[in-house]
Amino acid sequence: MKVLGVEDGSFIPRVSRKCLLAGVLMDDLRIENVFIRVITVDGMDVTEKVLDIIKECKDVDIILSGGITFAGFNVLNPFKIYEETNVPVIIISRKRPNNKAVYRALVRHFEDWRIRWSIINRLGEPVPVLNWRDGVTLYIELVGIGLENALEIVDSLTLWGKRPEPLRVASLIAKGLSRIMEVKNASSHIA
Repeated sequence: MKVLGVEDGSFIPRVSRKCLLAGVLMDDLRIENVFIRVITVDGMDVTEKVLDIIKECKDVDIILSGGITFAGFNVLNPFKIYEETNVPVIIISRKRPNNKAVYRALVRHFEDWRIRWSIINRLGEPVPVLNWRDGVTLYIELVGIGLENALEIVDSLTLWGKRPEPLRVASLIAKGLSRIMEVKNASSHIA
């Protein structure tokens, strides 16, 4: 099974305008390819960047996303991804999403808050799932796949740590590259 895990890197709030997005394509537990894209902090381009990665992969069976928002409030539209590619999306969060706080922040800071909120609201409440390996609860949202099937996939891809390998590896790559970029940017201002 070919799984694409997508995660964002780190950024400096109110300073950074861009953020890295890593996509890791795995065939079961073997890394096949790594994709790097740049997304806009608080923008609305993450969905197009993920679609771009999927087109480059050509063969993806499932997408694992480390959340619904990337780079601040850059909202991933899993419905559009599923409609355009017929590839199911499993969204996995380590913390229970606080949709009331997200709603308030969107209304306060974004003119297009209705568009962003409609995507988040359409997902509904996340399903809490207890990770039997370490007793940690993960929160799962699904598009194009049933819960039982999704849980089998997540379980089969979770060997080390709390999350499935495609997400764990994508997060390591995105965060590692982000740190390199931050150091490079900081050193260019010192010289």
